[in-house]
Amino acid sequence: MIKNIARLAILMIVAACGPKPTASTTQPAGTQLASPPADGPEQVCNRQDVIYYGFNKATFNSEADAVLQTSAKQIAECASTRIRLVGHNDTAEPEPDVLSKARTDLVAQRLKALGVTAAIESRSAGSSELAIETGPGAKEPQNRRVTVEY
Repeated sequence: MIKNIARLAILMIVAACGPKPTASTTQPAGTQLASPPADGPEQVCNRQDVIYYGFNKATFNSEADAVLQTSAKQIAECASTRIRLVGHNDTAEPEPDVLSKARTDLVAQRLKALGVTAAIESRSAGSSELAIETGPGAKEPQNRRVTVEY
C-alpha cells in the first residue's frame, strides 16, 4: 500500500513538472476560428454633442467651435475609436443633402485639426430626421445641426 502511494506521489510530481497542456486548435469541419480585430474592440464614450448652424450656412461660430474643442478633449479622454457625424437641415433649406454633407465635412475637418485621430464616419440625413417636426418650407433653427456621436 505504501509503495502504491509513493508511486502515485511520484507520478503526480512528474506530471506537475512536465510540459503544460495547450489549447487545442482542432475544430469541427466547416468551422473557422474568429480572430480578434487587429485594432482591438471598438471603444465609444456614449456621448452626443450638437453643433447648430444658421439658415443655409455651412459655417459655425465661436460657440460651436468651443463645443467641438470640448468634444475633442472628451474623445481623447475616453479613448473613443469611432465618431459618427450626422448632418441635418430644416425643411426650408435648398439642396439639403449637399448642405448637410458640407456641414459634416466642416465638423470632421475641425475635429482632425484639434487632434482627433479616431475614425470619423459621416452621413447626411437632410431634412428626414427633424429634431422639431415642422411642415414643408419651415425655418427651424434646431433642425439645422450636426450631431457628433462618440
